Amino acid sequence: EYTVTKNAKVDIKNKNSNLPFTAAQVDKINRVINETKEIFKLSVIKDKSSYKFSESRTPSDIKTQGTISLIADYYKDHKLKKLFLTGGNNLMNKCVDESYKDLNNWELVDFDTIIYNLPCKKAVEKSTKSIAYYTKLILVADGPEHFADLPGLIVLIKSFKKTIKLTNIIKEVNSNLLKLPNDCKNKISFWKYYDEHDASKDIGNFKK
Repeated sequence: EYTVTKNAKVDIKNKNSNLPFTAAQVDKINRVINETKEIFKLSVIKDKSSYKFSESRTPSDIKTQGTISLIADYYKDHKLKKLFLTGGNNLMNKCVDESYKDLNNWELVDFDTIIYNLPCKKAVEKSTKSIAYYTKLILVADGPEHFADLPGLIVLIKSFKKTIKLTNIIKEVNSNLLKLPNDCKNKISFWKYYDEHDASKDIGNFKK
């Protein structure tokens, strides 16, 4: 299981913004963005994996009125080096179906640290400058979202104004085999998906 914390901000002074909010409301929105923790589950079986939203935890003193799902389900086929994204209102009957090799162009860094009692090494993704810490104690070349292809499980990654960290490991003996989604006729690229994702518009210039 991974916990996602965001370091984002809604700016009321943005001239291009049409948000009809007062300064106090914007402060509350920023608290929700930055203090709400989203929990995701990475399931790995042989050469396939899925990364799906599990639950959202908001501080008890913040009241929200419900949200629209902008979260896609990630699937990886490590044998084919392919990434699939489906679901979530931000895809709207679209899907991503492409190789993940170009999304994981890692540079291994000579750096050692301990995270959650696991010896970890560091890597930097060359295109997005995402920083990952992975452990060779768990020989699974996988991680959250589209991240993969490191010589060990990703324990923590800082990417796109958020931090994703491993918080729990569960061994399930009788897990069902992962079923990758069927082919989708309305395919979009991974970077097109991110350009259309409100929370990630700041990375749109990486791949134009």
